[in-house]
Amino acid sequence: CQLHCTCQHGALCENVHGHCNCSSVSGYTGTFCELACTPGQHGFDCQASCSCKNSATCRADDGSCVCMQGYQGTDCGLDIDECQEPTHVCHTHAQCRNVHGSYDCRCTAGYTGNGTYCQALDCGDPGAAPHAVYHGGIFSYPYSVIYSC
Repeated sequence: CQLHCTCQHGALCENVHGHCNCSSVSGYTGTFCELACTPGQHGFDCQASCSCKNSATCRADDGSCVCMQGYQGTDCGLDIDECQEPTHVCHTHAQCRNVHGSYDCRCTAGYTGNGTYCQALDCGDPGAAPHAVYHGGIFSYPYSVIYSC
């Protein structure tokens, strides 16, 4: 007696002990290879576990990892230092700081902004310091004066 198999996803059907057995397809399971592997599993009949890191997607057919932005390597376990890449968007007057899976930009001292755009601080005219002595068009101070803004 010959059973009629209806395997899916290009799997081959074999009549084994009166049952259909789907083979030669990876990434699926079920009587007719109709069920995709659950996340974290791959291979024939979804028997192998994935080793992807940092929220990478595991390909159910071969277990290879598709890395999220900011990561690389076969298991996506290596953080990319975007500050060393020419593609970061930090302003000339900002410091690039690598963080896990990404980077951030911070304006350097004397500048303000969001890091991708920085402008010099405008402190305005400090005017005369208290207790200044005005003589001949020049302010003089009997002590040291430091302005900051």
